[in-house]
Amino acid sequence: MKARYLIPLAMFLSSGAIAEDNRQLARLSPEARAALRQEMLDLLAALNVILAAASEFATAPRGDRERALALLPNLTASAVGCHAADRMR
Repeated sequence: MKARYLIPLAMFLSSGAIAEDNRQLARLSPEARAALRQEMLDLLAALNVILAAASEFATAPRGDRERALALLPNLTASAVGCHAADRMR
């Protein structure tokens, strides 16, 4: 480990960031736990697609309006696809 990381790491470890977990445990059935885990994985996959499209969009050189407009549909389509998959309860 590089020496420049030792001080920030020591500060992080001593800051209470790893303090006792005081959150209330929500007991879930195995089926509910599996469904929740799958939903979290689906959301992470959707976020990954959106971030990839945003990264592609960000590659357009500053001031290159034509390139930015050409890449914009990829970004908006990713966001729309993510929202279309959402369910309301």
